Amino acid sequence: MKVSEKQLRWLQRFYKVFLWTLRYKPVNQEIPDSLLRNNIPFLAAFWHDEVIPIPRSRICYSVPVHAVALTSPSRDGNLVEAMCAAYGIETIRGSSSKGGFEAIREIKKRMKQNMNNMVSIAVDGPRGPARVVKPGIIYLASILQMPIVTMRFLASPVSILYKAWDCQKIPLPFATVRILYGEPYYIPKRLSEEELEEHRLAVQERLLSLDVLRSQK
Repeated sequence: MKVSEKQLRWLQRFYKVFLWTLRYKPVNQEIPDSLLRNNIPFLAAFWHDEVIPIPRSRICYSVPVHAVALTSPSRDGNLVEAMCAAYGIETIRGSSSKGGFEAIREIKKRMKQNMNNMVSIAVDGPRGPARVVKPGIIYLASILQMPIVTMRFLASPVSILYKAWDCQKIPLPFATVRILYGEPYYIPKRLSEEELEEHRLAVQERLLSLDVLRSQK
């Protein structure tokens, strides 16, 4: 479905008001704060089905966050771009299947110019399969030598779009969003195909294991 510019503007206004009703509850905020405090930019890795509450989560940081989001060139990316723009977050269009090299060049330029200290990536988007990390973030972390911080955004109560490929989770108004962070994960510069797959699975396991942390907090 094509969305007009006018519709996008209305969507941004509604989205911004909607996120203001959510209550954010970070569990281990010291992990990303420590990196930012020490001027270490990082890649924020999360699942596509938890993307809706993310832009306003910057209020949880004790250090200024200058984030840029890597979004798909597809129509889905247009909506995400509008969501990010509502909170002043810039976007770079690119994915593992289209525009990837251009996106990497743009991110490298931004890092060299100290324009951003966080790059946000839905690691199983834009088309899935759900909860399967794609190799793009591993390439990026290896090339840029930036650590990966896995993140979960667990809202309750939520409405689930079961017909969507990712079963997108939409927080209900005034929901609580618990934010969980994994420890920084570093990727070496040069990777064989076997090593790339090993690191891809490791990041995937780190995201999935945050469910265990949820049950302990």
